[in-house]
Amino acid sequence: MTAPTQTPKASARVYYPLFDGVDPEGQDQRIRALDMSLLVGGKKAALATNYQVSIYGRRVVDEPNLITIFRKVVERAAGTPWVTVNVRRQIDHASVHCIVLKLEAIETDFTPPDDPGATHTYDDQASTADPPPWGVRVKSASVYASDLVRDVTVRHVIEDIVSPYFTVTGANSALQLDQLAFSDIPKSRAEALDDVNAMMGYCYSCWEDGELHLQAPDTGTRRVADVTDPRISFSFAENIDDTFNACRVTYANKYGRARDVIVHRDSRALDDIVKADTIEAPDSVKSEKAAIKVGQRYLRDHNAKSVSGSLHVEGESTSFGDALLVRPGDRVTIAGAGGVRHDLPVTAVTLHPLTWEADVQFDVAPAKFSRWLKRLEAGAHARKR
Repeated sequence: MTAPTQTPKASARVYYPLFDGVDPEGQDQRIRALDMSLLVGGKKAALATNYQVSIYGRRVVDEPNLITIFRKVVERAAGTPWVTVNVRRQIDHASVHCIVLKLEAIETDFTPPDDPGATHTYDDQASTADPPPWGVRVKSASVYASDLVRDVTVRHVIEDIVSPYFTVTGANSALQLDQLAFSDIPKSRAEALDDVNAMMGYCYSCWEDGELHLQAPDTGTRRVADVTDPRISFSFAENIDDTFNACRVTYANKYGRARDVIVHRDSRALDDIVKADTIEAPDSVKSEKAAIKVGQRYLRDHNAKSVSGSLHVEGESTSFGDALLVRPGDRVTIAGAGGVRHDLPVTAVTLHPLTWEADVQFDVAPAKFSRWLKRLEAGAHARKR
């Protein structure tokens, strides 16, 4: 019988990370136990024992092993292709956040015996692959861990996305996340940041080296722009592209059957015109009552006209302030132009320091419903004190 070795050779691995990417900040937050059911064996396993199965504990998948949790040589009796091996282990190490299972070579100069005339395709498709000469199959696996000691909030996720390039300052969120997943893998950190930030609607900007500043909606500096001031020019438009007074909500009930519900709401912007939209409710919505709530929230946020505009500011004025100090998230009230909506949020700023000028843009589109829906999908809830 071949004995396990402490110095294995080439290997293949399967891993299961937990807490990876979330710094426990010195807390006792770790994997505490492992329960796995494995099939160990293979087509050639009875001919010789040249491989072993090892399970390690690590901080992250590509760091050194912290502890060896389990090890067994791949062997079986003749005529028995696979042998079931149950692994149940307690893990007593303070920093294990990742479980790595490896199939390791015991010898370096071993060549598997050939079958005359056989062409093997050891690929990963069960329907086309030949039985592997030696192998391990994971039938089931569960890891048991300590509770999250640190609150996982939107702020923590944003900090992890922009690290190590930026530190995060400004607004913080009391929303904890039960789950957070991307439906599509983001192509860049900026896209991931936009996806996560959609549930908060923070205005974020980078005005200092290495600092990403967050500002909560409706909390920016209040400014007054007098369009009669020669240093200020302004353009403004309203539209009903995103305004609706009827909504069809589609959802799947608890049996998975497709259902829909129609919701109505009066809108001054539309008068007697019926303008409808169709939206899809998140997977957590399983009843007509919940779907109606989704539709009511949608129409409440899409009841008024959308606003877009731009402002060009030169120098400094008493009411508006310094043109170079305008930031996304600031609120601007237009004076001297009748009928213009007050308290417009600044969505983008382009500074021209050499000429002491700033181009300020407004894009007042419905946003509250989108933030609420993102929170619902992520299982976010307010921190309880």
